[in-house]
Amino acid sequence: WCLYLCGLGGIVGAVAKTSPIELRADRNICIARCDTNDCLSGTSEVEGCPYGQAGPKLLSNRLCKLCARCIKNCPHDAFSLNLRLPGSEIWEAMHAHPGTAFLVVGMLGGLLCEMVSHTDAFHQIVVALAMPRMVVFTCLFLGVTLAANLMLVAMSACSRLVVEKDFVRNYARFGLALLPLAVMGFMAYHIFYLLNVGGSISTLAQQYTHAGIFLSLDIKPGDSVLYGIQLGLIVTGVIWSALLMCFVARSVSESLRRACLGALPHVVLAVLFAVAIVLTIQASFYGG
Repeated sequence: WCLYLCGLGGIVGAVAKTSPIELRADRNICIARCDTNDCLSGTSEVEGCPYGQAGPKLLSNRLCKLCARCIKNCPHDAFSLNLRLPGSEIWEAMHAHPGTAFLVVGMLGGLLCEMVSHTDAFHQIVVALAMPRMVVFTCLFLGVTLAANLMLVAMSACSRLVVEKDFVRNYARFGLALLPLAVMGFMAYHIFYLLNVGGSISTLAQQYTHAGIFLSLDIKPGDSVLYGIQLGLIVTGVIWSALLMCFVARSVSESLRRACLGALPHVVLAVLFAVAIVLTIQASFYGG
């Protein structure tokens, strides 16, 4: 359970990087006026930051859950809730950690494997191997994640010939740019179940509110509509990731042409992942 919670916390923290909002402190106010660090240590009424972050040190949504304790504790009004371009934190992070990129690739691998595990082909393989389903799934997940990381390594090796010469930084920053695609992929996966329980939601709403109008509501879309929504989410994710990759490349290259060439291998990889997600959605939900 500890490993599970740590992994879940890492995923939630990574996904927070795509958020369109951020809670940040004005570092000039902190440096010029503050000598108590109430945002970090807390006050007699409100505890301090649960992540142990002082205002000027908070540079990533990964270490913030928007509990607003810092706003309540700061006597200088240094904190504010800001709007930002979704994912801007990804291309602005010059020192991304390769472990986070590995986590993002693992998220994509886990998503693909989860959908594959619902197909008839996977069931037939389990029966043919006469092995526990969990063992087969684990082997599949390890294989897919390893293959996906090898592809990212290969694309990073190509990309570093043009931009971001340091291989580890190239792997980390461009791998992190796959995060929007992973987020949209999970949304496409779960929205099928969300919209397909429409009848149950109507029944529950009627039972708890005793309002008969809910029984007349039918919010279950057809398969073609559902697939269109899922496809739209995947297309949004791959375009979003591709744009972030271009921004990452542009941040280290003064030449637009070199930036585009440097981002191209990773954009191709994002498209390949998107195609794989669409194909597994077809096989998992629609028997395609």
